[in-house]
Amino acid sequence: MSAPIATLGSSTILGDLIISSDVKHLYMCMPIATITDQSAGAACVGVISMSPNIRKIYAPTMTPAGTVGASIMGANPATGIPVSSAIGASVTVKHMC
Repeated sequence: MSAPIATLGSSTILGDLIISSDVKHLYMCMPIATITDQSAGAACVGVISMSPNIRKIYAPTMTPAGTVGASIMGANPATGIPVSSAIGASVTVKHMC
């Protein structure tokens, strides 16, 4: 099943944002979130760990694109308790992968 590509600035199901220290790839002038990009917010600080359907891999770094539904593993910044989340909404849904 197709899923929209997640972009930097997308939100997780807990309301956190997907961020990155560097923009690796662009699609339609939007920065794409890839596996190992970070989630930051009040509920979970972690990284995109896996995507339910990886169909786009971007060279030269060979990093797979994150999609809506991709898992995020991290911890709650206030308590340190492990938290699992997922990308819930993408800023753009122009490309389905």
